[in-house]
This record gives sequence, C-alpha cells and structure tokens, in this order.
Amino acid sequence: MRLIEFWGMPLEALPSSIAPALGSLSAEGTLVLLLTLHTLIGTAGALVAWGKGRSLPLWLLIGVLAGTPALLVALILKPQPRP
Repeated sequence: MRLIEFWGMPLEALPSSIAPALGSLSAEGTLVLLLTLHTLIGTAGALVAWGKGRSLPLWLLIGVLAGTPALLVALILKPQPRP
C-alpha cells in the first residue's frame, strides 16, 4: 500500500507539476486545501440553485455545510419561476 495517495491514485501517477506540491503539504495545509475546495464546490451549488430560482442565502448555507452533495442536488433541481 502506498503511503501517499490522491483520490486512490498513487502520488507517482499524478502529473509531475502536481505531485510535488501535494506531497509537501503538511496536515494543516491539506486540511485548508480540502476545506477550500469543499467551500468552493458548495458555493457553485448555491449559484446553480439560485439560477434555478432558489434562495441564495439558504443555498449558500447549505452549500458551505454540504459541499459536493449540495452541488449534486442543485444540479438535479427543477427550475422554479421567479416571483
């Protein structure tokens, strides 16, 4: 088993420009990276839901808390007519 993996791929299988950066991250750096990606993906979900007529503040909260699942749910939502 490899000690360092990225989404199930050995670190050596990643492009050479990415692998050194990921391998040198501390535990805190990795956590910051993952939380940043989680928040950005959740924000994208909020923007998708808002574009479909949903409440932006509510979906920003949902997006920040749920991340990727919020984006997936927002993508399958049916559009609502705006009042």
